[in-house]
Amino acid sequence: MLLIFSGISIIAALLALTPFQEVVKILVTLFAIPLVIFGAVRYSRVPSHWSFDGTNLTIEKLDREVTIPKSNISHIRNLRRSGGNLLIIYQRRGHSYRFWRNKLFQNEDQLQSLVEAIQAQNIEYYNM
Repeated sequence: MLLIFSGISIIAALLALTPFQEVVKILVTLFAIPLVIFGAVRYSRVPSHWSFDGTNLTIEKLDREVTIPKSNISHIRNLRRSGGNLLIIYQRRGHSYRFWRNKLFQNEDQLQSLVEAIQAQNIEYYNM
């Protein structure tokens, strides 16, 4: 959000210094908004790596690594949203983990193979 707001503010400030008519400045700002949003989403990508070795589910995202033992996973919910998926991993003991899988401008990942591996281990998986 901060990138989008600052990008639009910079464009508006630069246009305020130009001698164009106000209508032209407003139109340029409106046409620049999709480019600013595209740039902000591209810049704020956070790649993640998921692996399931049969006993543990490991999620690596930036400098954070979460390892959840298979025996502690109650079930997993995959909630589809417009920009991606919200994966909620419920544990038998402890709190649940929420991970956002952003599909916008991302390469294809291994979600389907991870789902197949989880279902092969008889872990309940709900695709909603």
